[in-house]
Amino acid sequence: MFPVGRWQAQGRLQQLRGPDLAFDLDETRQLLDLSDVRLPPPESDRLHELTEGWPVALGLAAASLRRHPDPGRFFRQFAGARPRCALRPRAT
Repeated sequence: MFPVGRWQAQGRLQQLRGPDLAFDLDETRQLLDLSDVRLPPPESDRLHELTEGWPVALGLAAASLRRHPDPGRFFRQFAGARPRCALRPRAT
């Protein structure tokens, strides 16, 4: 067994939690740019909110959005019509 408690007390162990692994809004926008997806800030902000910044979810969304001639329009239709596909439904 590993002496996890002792390592943590000695500062030799770092814990990563969900928020540590998620992208922040700037990283989300950078990923979209690198994926050649052009979304206006309201849509990129909403995508970040829906995915909670999870890189895999953002990558899958970018792959879908990249194939459409109007990614912003596609995103607005998708985000509005299928809120259960997102990680967190839109607040009312």
